[in-house]
Amino acid sequence: MMSDTAKSGPIGSGAPSAAASRPSGRALGRTVALVALVMIAGCSDGASPTLPEPDVPDGATLELATSSEFVFEAGSTAPEPIRVRATVDGRALTGVRVRFELPSHLGRLSQTTAPTDSDGWAETWILDARPGTGSVVATLGEARAIRDLRILRAPGSVEIEPAAGRVGRPGFTPPDSIVRARVLDTEGRPMPEEPVFFAWAGEERVGVDTTDADGWAVGTLGPSPLEAGEWPVFALLPGRPINDVDPRVTAAVARRLVVVAIDGLPAEALESLPLPTLDRLATEGAVALRMRSIEPTLSVPANLSMLAGEGPESHQLFSEELEFTPEMNRLDPLFRVGLRRGLSTAAVLSDAGHLARFDDILECRLAFGFDRLLSAVPESGAVVDSALPLLSDDGPEMIYLHLSDPDVAGHAEGWGSDAWRDAVTRTDAELARLVAALPPDAVLAVHAAHGGGGAFGRFQHGSTAPADVEVPLLLYGAGVAAGTVLEDVDLLDLAPTLAWTLGWAPSERWRGAVLLDGFGGTRARESGPKIP
Repeated sequence: MMSDTAKSGPIGSGAPSAAASRPSGRALGRTVALVALVMIAGCSDGASPTLPEPDVPDGATLELATSSEFVFEAGSTAPEPIRVRATVDGRALTGVRVRFELPSHLGRLSQTTAPTDSDGWAETWILDARPGTGSVVATLGEARAIRDLRILRAPGSVEIEPAAGRVGRPGFTPPDSIVRARVLDTEGRPMPEEPVFFAWAGEERVGVDTTDADGWAVGTLGPSPLEAGEWPVFALLPGRPINDVDPRVTAAVARRLVVVAIDGLPAEALESLPLPTLDRLATEGAVALRMRSIEPTLSVPANLSMLAGEGPESHQLFSEELEFTPEMNRLDPLFRVGLRRGLSTAAVLSDAGHLARFDDILECRLAFGFDRLLSAVPESGAVVDSALPLLSDDGPEMIYLHLSDPDVAGHAEGWGSDAWRDAVTRTDAELARLVAALPPDAVLAVHAAHGGGGAFGRFQHGSTAPADVEVPLLLYGAGVAAGTVLEDVDLLDLAPTLAWTLGWAPSERWRGAVLLDGFGGTRARESGPKIP
């Protein structure tokens, strides 16, 4: 018998036998795998090998889900897909591949080949659509389906022309009141005849405009909000998201506030007495010669009403007896608003006046926002002496002074008496020292809570007679329009006006108006009902 070695041929001959040249089963499998890899590697562009297309039966048809012209806006994905159904003899063709074609100038397709599902449907989406007309063509073998397209120009952006950045005053028309916005389509070209709506936190005088041939629309802003701040201006297209804003900035007219309440000073005093300081304030500032006080025209109710921005029906004090009432905790007084906003406050009171009990009633003092309280002897000069150090650079931002000399003299000697006249002129002279020391960033408000010598006699006040009710108001300092005469002013207008000078919107509880006309503007609408 020939050995296995002999079957392989002579040693060293280099020629394998026929048996040796046939690969074993395992070797054959490896060979087929290698051939497959070579074939894959040899595919053009590195793509996967093309799988054989399923046979498309003769008579196959394609039918559009919707055959009407497809009209939509450019700029994004079409609102619905292009769908076709493949059938033959009324039966759905499953798993066959439908080809879709779209002109490149109209965008691109999510897929150019799509297999049909179990019901014969195949679909594709139009992406990054661009304006124009054309068709999507679907093919399956010899079958074709065509969906006509009309892609409309569409707004792509609204760009607001930046304002100059000038700072305005709260409640005033901003310096940059004209807003220009340009509408561009998805291709970056101007779009005419587009409605643009302008909006911001304030009022608009022209709130809607239509773009011109260059895509520009123009809006006009009215008064800004009464609060100082940065207020974004919007240019909007109906039904489209906001994509640009441009701010308008408003700032307070003052950083500090000095309020001087003179008791027992009727309006006629400014007309009948030589009062150089008050005359100067009226000439260089704004004056309401006949502001209306509240009823009853008494020191405690009137002064508390001015501070609270609300009348006696809110704080529940109707007499000259100062006491704490539970209703005071529900108020929103001017000076307490200042404390809440981080400012420091102080009051300087005559220890002979009706408000002197603030020093004794801590709850009442805190309710009205007096962080610091100084009591002076009953003479205007002493009150001013105590107040002057508070006007230093590091002094409180809000100061309240109560000068009671005219009221004390009126009760003792009668309104119109020599003693009363001396008290008024002396108070005017002491006030001059306060005006001279007033910081340039401060607003000074001088007012009377009530007059005197009215219907209850020359030694009293509290009636509704003009001598008791009509009192002066003078505004002076930062931002005040010199020489302005204010008409139709109430005592309750003072709190919202003084808050406005510091950049604050009025409290919702306050019932007065903001006297913007004292600062060169138009009086703001009231935050509550006027006094009857």
